[in-house]
Amino acid sequence: MGAPLDGIRVVDMSRVMAGPFASLMLADLGADVVKVEAKGMGDVMRYMGGHQRGGMNAIFLGLNRGKRSVSVDLSAETGRRMVRHLVAGADVFLENFRPGVCASMGLGADDLRAVDPELIYVSISGYGPDSPAAGEPAYDTMVQGRSGMVARQKRGHRGQPDLVRSFLVDKVSAFFAVQGILAALFVRQRGEGGQAISVPMLDAALYYLWPDSMTDLAFVGEGVTAGTLFPLAISLTETADGHLTHLALSDKERAGVNRAVGRSDLNEDARFATTASVNTSENLREYQEAISEAFLALSTEVALQRLRAEGVPCSAVVEPAGILDDEHVVATGVLQEWDHPRAGRVRQPRFPVHLDRTPACTRTGAPELGQHNDEVLEEIGLTNRGNDV
Repeated sequence: MGAPLDGIRVVDMSRVMAGPFASLMLADLGADVVKVEAKGMGDVMRYMGGHQRGGMNAIFLGLNRGKRSVSVDLSAETGRRMVRHLVAGADVFLENFRPGVCASMGLGADDLRAVDPELIYVSISGYGPDSPAAGEPAYDTMVQGRSGMVARQKRGHRGQPDLVRSFLVDKVSAFFAVQGILAALFVRQRGEGGQAISVPMLDAALYYLWPDSMTDLAFVGEGVTAGTLFPLAISLTETADGHLTHLALSDKERAGVNRAVGRSDLNEDARFATTASVNTSENLREYQEAISEAFLALSTEVALQRLRAEGVPCSAVVEPAGILDDEHVVATGVLQEWDHPRAGRVRQPRFPVHLDRTPACTRTGAPELGQHNDEVLEEIGLTNRGNDV
């Protein structure tokens, strides 16, 4: 059997992070992704930040492996006509411009679904077409701030807010876009035709945050008993020589933490006897202070050994380079290596969903700008006369 999305063609006119991350997942699942880039510069992520070699950027390599690139002059009608020709033989069209921009080029949902009513047209934007903020430019960090995510990064009672050090909102939005695409393909398979999909990044961020980070906003009206925003034992803890994390959700696990750090006496204190009794602002503060002090007397390795002996989930805080030696990473081969014609030997993670009958197909390499112009144009019955597309 082939990959799950063999035979599905995606025309991807998105750029930067959210859209390309979505189409990366589709490519890993077997879709033929044709990346449409602006003639001349292409996707800005070819040049933005990150480590580089051979003129190839690691971020671009990570987001765009397994795709084909065509370069198009979208300011000219010839370029826009080429996109419409591409869409005529495609299943999915993906873009992440501000609402209305694609329509102004004659490439909106109504325009392209008139070409092919079976088309699944996907738009990722900061706030969606119906928002008062629809016209505002929005990148990941803007939505992190607007969604409350940054404020929730405070640690302690006087902590400063901070950004998540990853384009988390872009990636979450990409996951939701892929879920929408797969659902729409399923609906179309049942004979109900194509449809337009909108993924507002702010909506995606709120959906992601709500179950655990926004519990103080969940109830409407009076009579709410206040608690802590996060489970008691989600803990980033300093040790004598580093840091570790541990998670104790049950009374048994919490008691195990106390024994592991030499504070069995806390198990006899009524304030800390149960998870419920600890989980008040005053008791929690005192408990965390006592536990934190106890951890400082132990090395990370000793603390981990004791926590594991008590059955408490825990891990060292590993520096990124240490991931390469992690026993899981080494044993399972989750990080794969191959040779890129310009970037040389590269390392990237395989698709994390393991299907036993139709596995994902991690294709190697990310394309040069416009590398597949002639190939793709020939497939749709056009020629690249004068390279004017």
